[in-house]
Amino acid sequence: MQDLKPGDLLETAKALQGSLALDTTHIGTSSHRVYSDELFGPSLGQESLLEIQDLINKLDSILPGIRIKERLMEKLKESASAQAVVDFLAENGHLNARVLELFRASKVARISLDESLKDTDGLNLISDDLFFVFSKPNSFRSLTTLSLDGLRLRTPMLTHIQHLPRLTILSLFDAGIDNEAIYLLVPLRYTLADLNVASNPGIDDDAVPALLMLTGLLYLSIAETSIGMAGARRLVKDRGGKRTLIDLPHSCHEYVETMDRKYFIDPKPPLITDPSLCCRLSVAALKRNLSSHAAVNRDIPTGGTKKEMVQRLEQLLETRLADLEVRRMIRYPDQDDHEMKKMKKEERL
Repeated sequence: MQDLKPGDLLETAKALQGSLALDTTHIGTSSHRVYSDELFGPSLGQESLLEIQDLINKLDSILPGIRIKERLMEKLKESASAQAVVDFLAENGHLNARVLELFRASKVARISLDESLKDTDGLNLISDDLFFVFSKPNSFRSLTTLSLDGLRLRTPMLTHIQHLPRLTILSLFDAGIDNEAIYLLVPLRYTLADLNVASNPGIDDDAVPALLMLTGLLYLSIAETSIGMAGARRLVKDRGGKRTLIDLPHSCHEYVETMDRKYFIDPKPPLITDPSLCCRLSVAALKRNLSSHAAVNRDIPTGGTKKEMVQRLEQLLETRLADLEVRRMIRYPDQDDHEMKKMKKEERL
């Protein structure tokens, strides 16, 4: 073995120190990148053509064997953006947890998971990992529209979308949800303006308190749920005059269409319409008012003590006012978007 001089040892130590420092720097940079991606998601920068191409290359490695790169390059000839990529992936059912991770820091505004989370037999293929992506820090800060139609969600999954800061439109049509799910949406009360929970029979009148907390709603679909007229009346009565267009269940539509057979809809003076005036009426006036309603609905009694007649007329007039408000807020299938646009404009003012 060759003898080493003190100077040689010193040079060797310096070389080793430099090598270790270089390795440490490399490890530090790698760790920082991993930490940054976990905290913010992979950056897409300004979504330049090069950045979109890099994104497509990553997708090609995540989704092998389906010619995703070739298909996307053809699709994006006219316009290349993260949103266009997501739209393509959504339409073709290619969104999964690993794919969504790539878009956490993007400017994507809308995502539909309808096709990606069910197979050709309509079976539920949802994993908790997919929804967990939405709850990671700083994720999908530009997302305004999310569609989860036709899925069979497990209620706790909705906790992962509670803090999306700009979520405005949420569709949970036929998603197998119940009242508990509506309460999990309350954290979105300031941003959510359009909510579709139609075709979920597990939702009934007990969900109304949670729906009332969604103070930003301009449109609500509760068609084909188990919410009845009692719940519908409370929805409109307790919103403090705030206007919301509502798609109601068929049973409520049937009731509204037959209101003219429930009571006298349009009484004129000296008949009253204000429930608070009932206690001031004489017995004769009470009978006259009750008789006008009994003329269209024989089930309404016109006799009894004065106290009984006051209570009966008060309840009838309160129901009438609530029903008229429900009718005013119903959104019919043939109604155009003019009313909705008008309401959104008023909301901004």
